[in-house]
Amino acid sequence: MAVLTPGMDTIARSVAVSAESIRAIVTGGGSGADAALINALPGLEIIASYCVGVDRVDLRCRERGIRVTNTPGVLSPDGRRR
Repeated sequence: MAVLTPGMDTIARSVAVSAESIRAIVTGGGSGADAALINALPGLEIIASYCVGVDRVDLRCRERGIRVTNTPGVLSPDGRRR
């Protein structure tokens, strides 16, 4: 299993080494997942965004059957989706 972290040389280098085995991306609102990253991962199954929206995720990935999730109620005082 490969875990891409900001401390690694570059995400691009990490992806090039592990592209075939990466099945999931966990991302926040700042980095997201653009088309270039998504297209470089042939086995990608899910993108999980730990923020309210998915603005930085290229949602065309759904056409490949890739699931996209987020945390819509995370900023509500009671944790409920509004």
